[in-house]
Amino acid sequence: MVRETLGSFQPSTNLTENIIRTLKETGTQIDLTASSGNKPLVPWVIAASTLILVALMLGLGAQHLARFQQPYSLDATSEMIVDIVDAAVISNLPSDPDVRNQIGNADAPDKSEETSQNPDAKLPSSASGRVVDEAGKPVDDVKIAIFPVKDGRGAWFPIAIGNPTSIHGGLLAFPAEINRDGNFTIRNFNQSAVLLGTLPFYRPETRIIKVRIGELYLFPNKMSGSNGIVLETEQGEDITNVEITVRDPLQNRAKARQKSVTHGSSPHYIAQRGTGNFTGRVVDPDGNPVADLPIFIGPHNINPDEMFWTAILPDGYPQLRRAQTDVEGRFSITGVTSVPQYFGALPYNIDKRLPEDFETIIKDFNARANQLPFHRLKPYIKEFEAYGFGTSHYDYESDVEILSLRINGIIFYSRADFGEIAFGVVPGTHIKDVVVTVQPRTRVQGRILFKDGTSLTNDRLTLTYNFGHSGHGGRSARDKLWVDADGYFVHYLDQRDVTFSYTFTVEYQGLKATINPVQISPGQWLDNLTFTFDSAPIVPKRPPRK
Repeated sequence: MVRETLGSFQPSTNLTENIIRTLKETGTQIDLTASSGNKPLVPWVIAASTLILVALMLGLGAQHLARFQQPYSLDATSEMIVDIVDAAVISNLPSDPDVRNQIGNADAPDKSEETSQNPDAKLPSSASGRVVDEAGKPVDDVKIAIFPVKDGRGAWFPIAIGNPTSIHGGLLAFPAEINRDGNFTIRNFNQSAVLLGTLPFYRPETRIIKVRIGELYLFPNKMSGSNGIVLETEQGEDITNVEITVRDPLQNRAKARQKSVTHGSSPHYIAQRGTGNFTGRVVDPDGNPVADLPIFIGPHNINPDEMFWTAILPDGYPQLRRAQTDVEGRFSITGVTSVPQYFGALPYNIDKRLPEDFETIIKDFNARANQLPFHRLKPYIKEFEAYGFGTSHYDYESDVEILSLRINGIIFYSRADFGEIAFGVVPGTHIKDVVVTVQPRTRVQGRILFKDGTSLTNDRLTLTYNFGHSGHGGRSARDKLWVDADGYFVHYLDQRDVTFSYTFTVEYQGLKATINPVQISPGQWLDNLTFTFDSAPIVPKRPPRK
């Protein structure tokens, strides 16, 4: 039976003896004589078949365990076997070529399963590194934490939970585990944007001086009594080898009493130029390239309690490392240092608004300004304006706002709208593939005319505007603006999130002109507003150009 059923399979020679012995051990009597006609044959066949299967399992199974699968032969013949099983209907879905087979525990849910079950959830991340003082010695008594934050239309604010009088001030926080060597770990924070700072969040005793992540230094600024840097990681990515430099309370008070160095007299920034490169591209919030944008990296003057940025123009111009984006938004800037700096942008028409010898003029003006107190500079400022351009960095504000810097897979944000992200690089480092995200700023452009149609040029006027919308109280603002050689002024509105109705009024030497209310949306450029004074032309009060 075995040979006929299994074909070429050869059973062992002691198979029959094994079957007989098993039957005897179970008390079964076997009559080896021919069966009589009154005893049915079928039960014996069933019993024998069962015993054969048992013997195969006990005897042959152990003997041929290592050969549970015979080598495949192309010459072997077989019959087609169709198994009918009870299974659910499976649709023919399109395959994903990026999906690869993985070996693992099928019972353990992976990150992709968690994301598919909750598409709004962010995969958890962790941060690890060490905390040191300004001398590089480990610090183990600092309460480092991660605070989830949200964009509150003006700044990043921590997310509040529970009782505001709790140990964390009612804020959601992921405190660090830190050992005596200053090594810390922060586990399983899963919010998008977070602030790496210290506890308590408001008015911490220990201040963070700088944070090193890879080849990049980040410098926090004081804001609302808190300190830290705002960043966002990729889905489930960890931040490792972070070095946080802190200053203790006694050093804070001593440093706060020191007079901060002004940008105009600091040779520290210039002496360390030419140490690294910074390349990447500039895009808008939708990822589209921003072409022909004048950009720069300029020095930041920082202390742990405040942040002062170099006046872009006019006096800080010689210290800027300029570049311009190409049609694909790409740029390259050399001379990046490890001291605090920031990435900025200039007006699109900056080269038209500045004379060719502008840098020489600025250097001469700064040399004179550094030798005199501010109250004695007014005559020289008027002389400077006689060249035909403004003396305030507000006269040269950028047409775009820097939203974030993406460096080595981490996105860094400024603490507040229109603020700078202060950073530095390890000397000699080439930071590649930086993605700078910008968005257009809301602005108005106006022209000032006298009664006869003559334009007011190369002088300063006062712009007052009221803004608000239906059902809400109005607000007002007042600024001194420069009118260029073509008779135009430009002003940027910082209300970037809400559409308001604006009423503008300009004042110049006792004259006033107002236009009807206009509605301006975030990011809109409202150009060619015309203000007309009911007066004959007035000569500007300024000294002649020397």
